[in-house]
Amino acid sequence: MRARALAGTNGFDEMRKKTWIIVIFIVDLLILGFSCYVSFKEQSTYALAIALITFLGAIKLILEILKPSGIKQELREVIAEELDKRIEPTGASSWVDGIPQTKNINLATLFAKGLKYKKNFEYDKAIKAFIGALGLKDIKESETGVLHLQIGNSFYGQSKLEEALGSYKQALSFAERAKDDEGKAAASGNIGLIYQDKGDLHEALKYHQEALRIDKEIGYREGEAKHLGNMGLIYQDRGDLDQALKYLQDALKIQKETGLRQYEANQLGNIGNVYHLKGDLDRALKYHEEALKIHKDIGFREGEASDLGNIGLMYQAKGDPDQALKYHQDALKIHKEIGFREGEANQLGNIGNVYYLKGDLDQALKYLKEALKIFEEIGMRPEVEQILRNLKMVEEKKKGRKK
Repeated sequence: MRARALAGTNGFDEMRKKTWIIVIFIVDLLILGFSCYVSFKEQSTYALAIALITFLGAIKLILEILKPSGIKQELREVIAEELDKRIEPTGASSWVDGIPQTKNINLATLFAKGLKYKKNFEYDKAIKAFIGALGLKDIKESETGVLHLQIGNSFYGQSKLEEALGSYKQALSFAERAKDDEGKAAASGNIGLIYQDKGDLHEALKYHQEALRIDKEIGYREGEAKHLGNMGLIYQDRGDLDQALKYLQDALKIQKETGLRQYEANQLGNIGNVYHLKGDLDRALKYHEEALKIHKDIGFREGEASDLGNIGLMYQAKGDPDQALKYHQDALKIHKEIGFREGEANQLGNIGNVYYLKGDLDQALKYLKEALKIFEEIGMRPEVEQILRNLKMVEEKKKGRKK
């Protein structure tokens, strides 16, 4: 089941709290005044004792009313946003299981704080919050799986592939034990993404196919579209462009039907990339510009940066290096601001390639070496190999100039 109720919605809201405090205070004053009057008139210590007991009881009740009944509204809104989102800016799946419905306020609060930090790209703080939640007592297996998934998503946001893979495998293990189908699909799809980034396309395809099978069975259409899209990207990497286009268009069809504009834009960009590889640059540019418009409309900065980079590649292929450079630099600026290192490295590499085309070999070497450093740090083997090939080409051209 997809959780919809939010933690901490039981108890008094602020207005009701104030009303009850006023009522109790007035009643308490009346009882206290009457008891004091009786005590004074009758000289009765019994009436005075009743007054004191009533007063202390009222204070205790007021303190109970003032006690926090759940997590803050701001944090509840963060959880609600995660429920609706389900897919990270990195493309990884998100899943929250029953945590929004939990009566464990400490769990809900730490979880919401972690989501808030993750949303703001403060990944180290997010990981700390999620790990803190793992240390709480009486956490269900499905909830433990969700926390490991979110830790993995935070590592993936930092492009720490090995750490993310370890967390995703933990998430999958707990989801399997809890018989949590949606958790299994999310973890399997994310493991597929890691293997994809590491260049192990066979393992990547296996995990995406398993995730697709589960989401089809449970009727989760958004997940189905996501896995179809990722499988399309694998076929693209394998060089089977027609098969890639088929999967990506199937994914786009579902995403248009479900009204998820961010993922529709992502798929438009992916289709544009395939048409680029097929040599149809005008059609590719059309898809990328359509994706850019949607990403700007919805304020999704990472998608905007990706589209800008892709449009830069179009102008590069069309023989307009100055225009290409402008788009790549704009994309690089956004990736640096949001801390997405993979995107940053991609744009550094693209800028290096443009300087090579312009004949500025020193600048080309500078940017390509910066890209190589990041790709090596985050463990993206295929990209490292490509950058090394590009560096060799630049260095050979430099040697040829000296002769």
